[in-house]
Amino acid sequence: MLLMFELGVEFPLARLRRVRGVAIGGGVLQIALTAAAGALVGGALGLGLVPSVFLGAIVTLSSTLVALKLLLERGEMESAHGRVVIGISLVQDLSLVPFLVLLPAWAVSGEGAWVPLVLALAKTLGLFLGVYVAARLVIPFVFRGVARLQSRELFLLTVILFVIGVTVGLSALGLSAALGAYLAGLVVSRSPYSRHMLAELAPSRDLFASLFFVSVGMLVDPLLLWRYPATVGVLV
Repeated sequence: MLLMFELGVEFPLARLRRVRGVAIGGGVLQIALTAAAGALVGGALGLGLVPSVFLGAIVTLSSTLVALKLLLERGEMESAHGRVVIGISLVQDLSLVPFLVLLPAWAVSGEGAWVPLVLALAKTLGLFLGVYVAARLVIPFVFRGVARLQSRELFLLTVILFVIGVTVGLSALGLSAALGAYLAGLVVSRSPYSRHMLAELAPSRDLFASLFFVSVGMLVDPLLLWRYPATVGVLV
């Protein structure tokens, strides 16, 4: 979350305009082609139509966190290829919204399929409206008041609680934690205290990023690789 929050603060959408054609066009093309390939693989493995499409949607996404950490370590965030990579990764993250709206609705049979679709679209509209209102009114007021107290610990605690709170709240609406943290960064990117936030978070960012990758490794079940080597091999 801290990595994606920093990305939102340092690289808002306005800074990606120079590569928007490659990022949007290339990102959409990559998602479409990868989803189709994944669906074909799912069909070859004997999955039904809906599970195959789900599989295709899953494999379209790459880890923005992994790409971001590598670019940060190499100092290539400002390079042309760095902006393209981040742009395509953000397009992938944003594609989660229509995926999470349309795929579950499609999986529901009968006339009730329209109900979750309408509710999900309403949640998405409310989400972006809430982000806009928070960016304009609420967040600047809160951080201005905290900064006046001149307490480094309180300011850092407020930033961390803000990142976690926004991320958890957006996750409850169906968005990924990565996208939620990025939107939180976008909210505060226009704040005069954004650089102060980055300076406070930088020492903790790498530590928590390392813990994140360790936790991902702990989620892997080696027995699954032993039980289904052919299926895993085909998917890889």
